[in-house]
Amino acid sequence: MKKGILLLLVIIPLSLSANFNVESTSLSKVVINYKTDSYSIYQENGFSHIYFSDFTSQQTSGKPDLPYREFCIGVPPNGNVEVIITSIETETVKLKSKLSPVPRIISSEKTNDYIYEVDQALYNSQEKKFVQVMEKAKYRFNNIVPVRFYPVTYDQQTNEITICRNVNFEIHIKGDVKYRNYIEEKNDISVSNLIVNYDYAKYWKEKSELTFPKMPFEKSDFWYKFKTDKFGWFEINYEDLQIFPDFCQPSQIRMLALIKKRMNNKTEFELLEIPIFIDTRDDISFNVGDKIIFEREQFSDIGTYYKNEMTFWLTFGGDFQENPVRLEANPNLSHYNSIYDFEKKMISNNQTYREEVDGIIIYPGYLTSSQTNVFETHAQDYADLHPEMNFIIKSQSEIFDEFSNGDPESQAVENYLEFEFNDHPEMQYVVLMGSGIQNWNPQNEKCKIIVAMATITVSSDDKFVDFDDDYRPELIIGRIPAQNNEMMEHYLQRIDDYIQNQTSGFWRNKVLIMADDEHKGDTLEGLSSTSGLNHTARAQQTEDFVADTIIMDKVLGIEFGFDEYQNKPEARIAQLDKINQGRLIWYFIGHGNEDVMGDEDYFRASLHMDLLDNMEHLPLYLAASCEIGKFDNTEIDCIAEKFLFHDGGGSIASISATARCSGDANTLLIKYVLRNIINERMDIGNALRDAKLYSNASLGNSQFFNILGDPIINVLPPLSGGNILGIPDSVQARQTVNLSGDYNNTINEIGETRIYESKYNKFYENTLVTPEQTYHYEVDYTSNGHTFYYGNIDIINGEYDAQFIVPEDVHSGDDGRILNYVYDNGTSTDFLNCYLPMKLSSIPVYAPNIGPPQVQLFLDSPSFIAGDFVSTSPTLIAYIEDENGINILGSSGHCILLIIDESLMPIDVTDGFMYDIGSATEGELTWQLDDLSEGNHTIQFIVFDNLNNPTVAVTNFVCKRSGKVSIEQMLPYPNPMSDGGHFTFVITEDSDITITIYTLTGRKIKTIKQLNSPAGYNQISWNGKDADEDKIA
Repeated sequence: MKKGILLLLVIIPLSLSANFNVESTSLSKVVINYKTDSYSIYQENGFSHIYFSDFTSQQTSGKPDLPYREFCIGVPPNGNVEVIITSIETETVKLKSKLSPVPRIISSEKTNDYIYEVDQALYNSQEKKFVQVMEKAKYRFNNIVPVRFYPVTYDQQTNEITICRNVNFEIHIKGDVKYRNYIEEKNDISVSNLIVNYDYAKYWKEKSELTFPKMPFEKSDFWYKFKTDKFGWFEINYEDLQIFPDFCQPSQIRMLALIKKRMNNKTEFELLEIPIFIDTRDDISFNVGDKIIFEREQFSDIGTYYKNEMTFWLTFGGDFQENPVRLEANPNLSHYNSIYDFEKKMISNNQTYREEVDGIIIYPGYLTSSQTNVFETHAQDYADLHPEMNFIIKSQSEIFDEFSNGDPESQAVENYLEFEFNDHPEMQYVVLMGSGIQNWNPQNEKCKIIVAMATITVSSDDKFVDFDDDYRPELIIGRIPAQNNEMMEHYLQRIDDYIQNQTSGFWRNKVLIMADDEHKGDTLEGLSSTSGLNHTARAQQTEDFVADTIIMDKVLGIEFGFDEYQNKPEARIAQLDKINQGRLIWYFIGHGNEDVMGDEDYFRASLHMDLLDNMEHLPLYLAASCEIGKFDNTEIDCIAEKFLFHDGGGSIASISATARCSGDANTLLIKYVLRNIINERMDIGNALRDAKLYSNASLGNSQFFNILGDPIINVLPPLSGGNILGIPDSVQARQTVNLSGDYNNTINEIGETRIYESKYNKFYENTLVTPEQTYHYEVDYTSNGHTFYYGNIDIINGEYDAQFIVPEDVHSGDDGRILNYVYDNGTSTDFLNCYLPMKLSSIPVYAPNIGPPQVQLFLDSPSFIAGDFVSTSPTLIAYIEDENGINILGSSGHCILLIIDESLMPIDVTDGFMYDIGSATEGELTWQLDDLSEGNHTIQFIVFDNLNNPTVAVTNFVCKRSGKVSIEQMLPYPNPMSDGGHFTFVITEDSDITITIYTLTGRKIKTIKQLNSPAGYNQISWNGKDADEDKIA
């Protein structure tokens, strides 16, 4: 179908970033304005560093580290661009020291170090241009020209930088702009975000002409495979030829092979038909003594993995245009070499066009037939987890046969994927079903799916789907790095549970960021808040970048002290406590490697995996760090791998790097990944692919980030919508506020309301004096305001009413938040109702002070009375009521505290409190007490109301270790009984109780049963009669 286009000028269609504006676009021109609002220059490592927000860094070590931003212009086939600067304003700044080079990253004692060394040749060759036109490339079906903008140039002779303050430039599009070809793609959003002028460029698409050869399996239904292990003359004798069907005519047989070559540092193949001589008595059929003779020549640079081994193919008939190639004469040699592994090959030709192919699943297939069946079953099981999608399921060994003559070559996988993509332009996903290692070795258990090398030493799955070799992946790719059947089954079950039996709760609206500190060996790093190595600042920048509806918890290394081993175990505990409670996403920023997060051991996989207990709350794991996702290491399983398969929990998927990589580019990339998931609600594959395309993080650096796990899975926060009404313009301390909420749908569930005070602004600094240098580190950041209301509410037809009372010591500010979470069982969807920002004032309104909170304490059961027997791990239950509400801010001096046996270490149990449904004045606290010793214990329970009136409640109890159920203090009352009474007793565990009553002569007259009797005090009534309801004589 033809599609027309209006040849009109489009005025100000988009903003490339805060500082870039597209003033206009037309068929032949794009006009862009850039203004520099702010930048910073800071001194570190003996060099001057320049920072522009959301600009990326160079990646070539030793090169002057000039920030830049890149955007893409779509052009017609054979088109190009010319850039003309029409106006410019600049200023010149003298640097205090030489402009920093791009650092080289090396391994250090625990993780990695940055080494700053100038490469003078690269400094000398650096162009002094603000705008540079890069090499033409192709993304999917669009020809693109990347345009790189440098906001600053550098003169090393004068040590001055020239800053572009304001510039207007025109990008003129050359070529046949009236060319028209539209190719329907399933998801145009990614391409439209990448290409500035996509409204026009979408009509300039073209499919690539594929030049790589393949074994033409589609031309015949009969294929036979065999191998040779040396050069020279070979024969295929009658014993092997009997495999051909009776209707095969020898005159129709031909022999083919793919010959591997190395061209321009890239593996290429050439399809050859091998001349053969058929020594037979007739051309109708094979008979005893017949044979096929051929020569295996010594092809140059054959370089197969299996050394001298080479595969050949025989076929007959089919849809070939030329006659089979024959030797002119019988060589008549006295000796011929023998072939081996001659077999008929079953070919799964995809000749039928598949409508709407969403993706390809590649599974291992190079082992025994029984194992292959298992791997294929896994692939089908994975496809069944996404029934809304249509997959092509392909064996890796079939790909090798068709595209690399049976050799394990990553180029074969790339060629196959590009071949299918060219046929199915709507395709989006590739899933690799198995782990991999750098050097192919089938004997290694991790060698399942081949890896592609981005550099000589670093692998990247992006290389399979980057068809133009420009670091822009055309398809989304993820790998499930299972090493055996059990691991694959474990992970597939994990996905199934996550999709089908997802644990609901407010944890799905929380994200944890763990940020490394400022210490690096004997020095401090990231001295400026704009440095890529100021991990706290990058964490804060990430929080500020995503929606305020999400709760971003930060565990910051700077807030914790060292132990004697220069580690920070308290930071590790704080991090894992939150992960085990449940977080939608777990994001680490800092130094790392395959085994460790941070030099301070914030998490070490070889030691700390058993500390994870979050199977019901699996997060997506993100790491802006080096090598945490290096899955191809034969010596160790990386952190990101281990998280997928750990029995006690871990993660549902991960995005992390296989290489040492740049702090600036890492955090810029992951910042956009988070926004794509939280704000744009993308699946993790789209979130990463789109972040690589338009976050402006260095493309060369971004290629090292891979998805381990399911790339299609959604890890989304609750769907935000509806309204909350009734909130005053300024909410004051002691004020009682009545609100109403509306989800704009018909939900009928119990919702959960949390109300937060304003965030706290914080400042941290540290100075380290060494003989060589004085280091001064500083950073501004925020911490979340405390929760001052937490309770359930009834939602009826999507509407609800609630009330809360503001504590006297609430933190004032302009960014308080009201969040109401609900899970709708009918649609299996969670929703969020939000009011933000809420202005809070610490200036109090009048509220009558009625007195301190009223508290009732129990252990394990509401039937508990002081002095009862309980287990050694009882549950504390506290009913609390106060007309002014309960203070649950958790701020210093106003926590709900528990003191056991007059300990000097009180326990903060504030998080265990929740208001009763619809109430702002009463609620219940539950708290598990673990591993108490047997014997007598006391509890002091301290709680404040919102006017800060305290109550101290006390009780005592006796712990008895569980084993057999123990019955204590069994008494009849009254004793003796005349007209009935009851039996009282204490049990140590929840139990079913049976009381049997006998006469003095031993005759059983009555049995009384009580099921589900709770641990603690119990009372069972008896009317004084026997089983026949006769009064006892």
